[in-house]
Amino acid sequence: MAHNDTLGSFGRGASPSMREAMRMEKDDRKKAMERSNAKDIDELESYIRHITTFHHETIDGIDWEGLLRRSPGVNRKTSAAGHGAHVMDEHEAWAAIQAGDDTVIMSIIKSRQTLSHHHKLAKGLGFSVQEGFVHAVANLHSPEIVPEFQFKFTPSGRLTEMKMPKERHMAIYRAYAGSVALKIASDLFKLVPRDKIAVSCVSRCILPGMDQTDDWPVLSVVFGKNKFDLLDMTRTDPVAGLSLFERRERWHPINGFSGIAPLVDIPAGMAI
Repeated sequence: MAHNDTLGSFGRGASPSMREAMRMEKDDRKKAMERSNAKDIDELESYIRHITTFHHETIDGIDWEGLLRRSPGVNRKTSAAGHGAHVMDEHEAWAAIQAGDDTVIMSIIKSRQTLSHHHKLAKGLGFSVQEGFVHAVANLHSPEIVPEFQFKFTPSGRLTEMKMPKERHMAIYRAYAGSVALKIASDLFKLVPRDKIAVSCVSRCILPGMDQTDDWPVLSVVFGKNKFDLLDMTRTDPVAGLSLFERRERWHPINGFSGIAPLVDIPAGMAI
């Protein structure tokens, strides 16, 4: 004798207490799946938010006005090294900065900057100072820093992973590059009192006039301090923020960045 019962017929023949237990178990499974889905979505969105909002994190920097209010020689622990073995106090350092002393400006940047500790910020970072003008160069991570997938709910309510549209993928990468440039400028303005600072970003891209890819400048911005100080960094969109300054880039919604000639020449042999 064959017997082929189904879960549905079993459920109809079950006692009220058993049906309630089955309903609660089903609800628990549904809630567990919803929690798992929410966690997956939150982790992806949190990561994307992280790589596009570096500039939201600002540093305290050096309070030059506060230091200068002290009597000369009271605090000689400034990290700005002078010429030879002499250690400069803040008044001497300030005078040297105002005079455009490249050595002192570079010394302050190298000893006080923490940008190099942000491994997601860029693969490498270099600085140059010429006649008091500061230029930072960031070697960006490749577009692979942006996840190539996104989540979508099926009609049945199940969360599934699918390939991220190319346009969105490259838009996120552009926001990442913009956030890197803003973060670098923000930190440097806090360390050295300069009217302008240049930031260039290098990435693997299609070379100008050639059908091949290589690491090349893709974004170049000259930031003016007066305008920069008006930005609310925690609310500034990285792409829109850059549009307020003199900048150079070649951008395609699908192909992304192409190589450019930076606004400020990158010194030959700069280690980034």
